[in-house]
Amino acid sequence: MLHHLALVASALTLAGPLAAQPIELSYMPSGAQNKLGYYKAQTLTLSTDRPAGLKKAPEAVEEALRKAEQGKAPKFGVLKLGPTETPTSFFIALLEDESGKSELFVDENADGDLTNDAAPTWNTVRYSGPGEGVTLDRRVGHSELQLPLGDSARLGRVCFYKLDLKDPNRKDARNQLFYYRDYGYEGSVKLGQYPYKVFLSDERTTGDFIGTPKRPSGAKLYIDINGNNRFDRVSEAFDVGAPFAVGDVTYSIQNLTASGRSFEVVAANAGIAKPAPTGSPTDKPADAAPAAKPALTVGTIAPAFVGKDLEGKELRFPDDYKGKVVLIDFWATWCPPCRDEIPNIVTAYEKFHARGLEIVSISLDRREGEQTLRDYVANNKMTWRQVYDGGHWQAAIAKQYGVNSIPLPLLVDGDTGKIIAAKSLLRGARLQGEIEKAIKSHEKK
Repeated sequence: MLHHLALVASALTLAGPLAAQPIELSYMPSGAQNKLGYYKAQTLTLSTDRPAGLKKAPEAVEEALRKAEQGKAPKFGVLKLGPTETPTSFFIALLEDESGKSELFVDENADGDLTNDAAPTWNTVRYSGPGEGVTLDRRVGHSELQLPLGDSARLGRVCFYKLDLKDPNRKDARNQLFYYRDYGYEGSVKLGQYPYKVFLSDERTTGDFIGTPKRPSGAKLYIDINGNNRFDRVSEAFDVGAPFAVGDVTYSIQNLTASGRSFEVVAANAGIAKPAPTGSPTDKPADAAPAAKPALTVGTIAPAFVGKDLEGKELRFPDDYKGKVVLIDFWATWCPPCRDEIPNIVTAYEKFHARGLEIVSISLDRREGEQTLRDYVANNKMTWRQVYDGGHWQAAIAKQYGVNSIPLPLLVDGDTGKIIAAKSLLRGARLQGEIEKAIKSHEKK
């Protein structure tokens, strides 16, 4: 029997639609990234035009504006958080140049004055560039913003990063600042007779957990269904605007406030999806539970798929990989953590390919990014097959696997389709060890 961990929180019991009561979770101003293990980066486009409403900037920014030196003009952005109709504007200024200088200024209190805020953290992290031995500098940091959550402001951490101006594969990012949430709500919710640990996350960093019909919030409720004190971002993450299934019961989230402070969970049915009536295979009962996301955990079966590689040749998994150990890797050229892992994957492929390792990369590159993908693959010795359809986050196989963050590596037995190792076990220095164990096990068969 699974042991379910309930955090100390003010969540109330609910046993069905008639017993639903408001649930209030504990607000967490920072730590979502560590708790969930991933983020969904958002893009803020920067401009050299000083935005209206910016009343005062630091002297270094004002001086750069006065001189207007070529290539050294400050860049500005306005991060708008809160309800769509009445957002709060957080002004941002960035000083950077090709030499590597970089200073970030954030209007944490949203008063239009960049001189009365604490300096954000802003550090340098190396990442792999194109070509062997090439490294670039990514700037990363965070600020504590006075977030307009509901009818009052709460301090919440928003993280930022900026790619190297010299990154030839991301010229489109020269004027882009990426950001993501580090705040959220934690606690427990009782579904049926069990309490479950949960986390409510503002995935798109909007500052509005309910959004509008034209701009859904994208907020997610994470539920530790298997009681392992972790949240799986595929099988245990549920959009707050859609029904979700736990066991054989379908639930929905109702009366969620814009601040995320309270909501209700209501049981919508008490059974799983029923077979479609004979003669109507596409009909779906009104009370059918949504299709479950694949768990993508060790011991589960990786979904079979068919795709086309960059050469237009059909690829069938697992049919084409009998007798092999297969690394399925969801990635994209625009993803810095993915690119950081490529040298490790190349080394592993060169070391283990002759012993039965195959790699299938599933690219989430955009439709206009095909040539960038081809160039990156060629320049980085990625000689295995690449499946690409230009769908970005809507790539067919990524949707089939429920992928909502990358990199996502899975090591699979080509004979059984079972997942041998997954995710963080296949990152960095751990990758070769996991492959070695899998291949030795396969060789004994």
